[in-house]
Amino acid sequence: MVGRTDRPARIWASAVVVIGVVAFATAMVANAAHQAAVTWAGIAVVAACTAWLAWDGWRRRQSERADRPGGPVQQ
Repeated sequence: MVGRTDRPARIWASAVVVIGVVAFATAMVANAAHQAAVTWAGIAVVAACTAWLAWDGWRRRQSERADRPGGPVQQ
């Protein structure tokens, strides 16, 4: 994948990371202020962002494996 860039995908991933960081900070502030509902909402957003990033990484890896000259490895 030398020289190949997926700029729109990188922008989406960066946006998801920013959302996750903001949600984490919000959860920490809400926890300090004893706001349980906001804390759990922040934790849920962080979990959703983490799950999306994991799924996106897995999908990209599968796509790259399929794009190889030999195709996907069969076991």
